[in-house]
Amino acid sequence: MKTTARVRRVSVCIRISDDREGAGLGVKRQLEDCRLLSTSLGWNVETRCTTTTICRRPTA
Repeated sequence: MKTTARVRRVSVCIRISDDREGAGLGVKRQLEDCRLLSTSLGWNVETRCTTTTICRRPTA
């Protein structure tokens, strides 16, 4: 019987909460970190979600 390894398919969601310069550098760094991790674990990133919208709690 032939066995095949199952490749884990994953989705990566990246969000930045503070981007004062608007350059999105934190998002780029996080995406690269996720790619390195998924590669090291043998995972295949199928989709990714990136949000650069700044979300803050209202101050009292």
